[in-house]
Amino acid sequence: MIAVARVSRSLLGAAGLAALVWTSPAPAAPIGYTLSGTVTVAIGVFAGAGPGLLASFTFDDATPDTDASAQQGVFAAAGTIDYVAGPVAGAVAFTRIEVIDAASDQFRVAGALVPIGDSVVAALLLIDTDGTTFASDALPATLPAAAEFETAILRIDTFLNGVPIDTLIARIDSIARTAEVPSPAPLTLLAVGLGAGALQRVRRIRTRRRGCAVRVRCRS
Repeated sequence: MIAVARVSRSLLGAAGLAALVWTSPAPAAPIGYTLSGTVTVAIGVFAGAGPGLLASFTFDDATPDTDASAQQGVFAAAGTIDYVAGPVAGAVAFTRIEVIDAASDQFRVAGALVPIGDSVVAALLLIDTDGTTFASDALPATLPAAAEFETAILRIDTFLNGVPIDTLIARIDSIARTAEVPSPAPLTLLAVGLGAGALQRVRRIRTRRRGCAVRVRCRS
């Protein structure tokens, strides 16, 4: 009877924990994109890059807009643009994303606006001169296809004392949202853990009972 009560209390406590997990909001998953394109300019250390380019970047779509204007969104979304262009590969940090919904729609992922000293700066620039791509200046849930933009390029520059010395430019031919890998549901993980814990408790109880039974028989 004591064993049943112990298991019942464990399950009741687990039920309370399950309720907490159920009501806790799930964290927002970052949005990722994969880009493919063709190298059009390769100068300096980028010489020999290409001909093809693959790149990717990830950002949090919950990043707030720091620009109060109605036609331009500025988001302090930090991350890296990872790229491979033949024998040339690297990762360049970005610090902001801009979305412009105006006569000319633009989506821009960029690092420092004014490079100072020795640095590497990357910029992904998508421009639709018709102004029909974006319906607002909010971060888009899904970027349109590359063909929707008149200009779609990824540019990487290295600077020495603030002067550009190396340049890589690639035309972006395709934009694909990265498939999200679903994480196990919290309740599923909780159920697995509770099941294992309850089974282990029952096994310990049975082991103690067997030990008691053996001792009783030995005494008789």
